[in-house]
Amino acid sequence: MNLLATPALAKALQTTLASLNLWEPLLAKAAKEFNIVESHELAAWLAQCAHESMGFKALRENMNYTVDGLLKTFARHRITEEECRKWGRTSDRPANQMAIANRVYAGRGGNGQPDSEDGWRYRGGGLIHLTHIGNYRAFEAATGIPVVAQPGLIIQPEVAARSAAWYWKANNLGYVLGSKGFNAVSRAINLGNWASKTPALHEKERYAKWEAVQGAIEAANRGRQP
Repeated sequence: MNLLATPALAKALQTTLASLNLWEPLLAKAAKEFNIVESHELAAWLAQCAHESMGFKALRENMNYTVDGLLKTFARHRITEEECRKWGRTSDRPANQMAIANRVYAGRGGNGQPDSEDGWRYRGGGLIHLTHIGNYRAFEAATGIPVVAQPGLIIQPEVAARSAAWYWKANNLGYVLGSKGFNAVSRAINLGNWASKTPALHEKERYAKWEAVQGAIEAANRGRQP
């Protein structure tokens, strides 16, 4: 299945055609490398990439939470109420994003404790927001890209696209899509568990984006047929 940059696909992905024209060859190359080629799977991958990266613009996770946002987003075993009030953004001060990341991601996915600063160093990055040192190590082992020593590489466009395709394939999300459905994929990406009974963040919006992307890809490929 070919990936074509069209106005309809840009609209479905909630980005500009100019941006999609820049990303299209990188997305197509990464999808081919990791065998994301079937129309429905390619559409699902693109929809999740676009959602996580806010239209291919946010290649690093934003930890700029308000106090209330921290209290609502993370359980108290991950960050205490006192820490939320100490580090969250208020009208009088910015959020302490590094402290927040180091605390909420401490001890997860191979990360060390807060003083290791692994949480901040290996916060979400790339188009699908690869998170935790364990995932960075596995991606490096698969591709040879030294993202463990140089985590900032994850925001380079080609690396951002390849990391998203690698994560999709490494976690068998094509199988999850076919056997459990798109919402299960959203939960795998957002919650780390496709079988979770809790909906993913913006689950309905993700689904609607997938449907729109499927339609745009199918229409573009029909237009190429003689």
